[in-house]
Amino acid sequence: MGKKLLSQFSTLLIISLFIGFVFYSFGLNFFIGIGVGVVAQFALYHAFLVLVNLYAALENKKIENERIKEFSFQSMEVTCPCFKQKKEIIPIRLNANNQYKCSECEKTISVFITPETAILTEPIVNTDLTVVNKLIQEKLANGSA
Repeated sequence: MGKKLLSQFSTLLIISLFIGFVFYSFGLNFFIGIGVGVVAQFALYHAFLVLVNLYAALENKKIENERIKEFSFQSMEVTCPCFKQKKEIIPIRLNANNQYKCSECEKTISVFITPETAILTEPIVNTDLTVVNKLIQEKLANGSA
């Protein structure tokens, strides 16, 4: 970290000295040139960071818009209601009417999406087999008597 800081400071100093010499060669104050060089470098660095952040924000927005667009396209396997019962995979859009043309009967078919709900349950996991063994022994005892 120290080497990097020293490198950046020396770059700032060298460029500022160069700008100071340019000022001096035009008959202006050398130290004012160094000050202008330092301020100009910080201003350019800040402008660069603002532009990079703006570019990154725009790219992220593009990616987000593409993701939303892709999420709106989904597919579903459907069966044609005609007598041939042809199964096809069709694109489904959640924000539009869904229709397709059957490849067998050549009729236009509408697809209606109806939401269904269900209660999620957890499977019963009982690794204690003593209860099961006890029930089996009871059944055997009752069955043999």
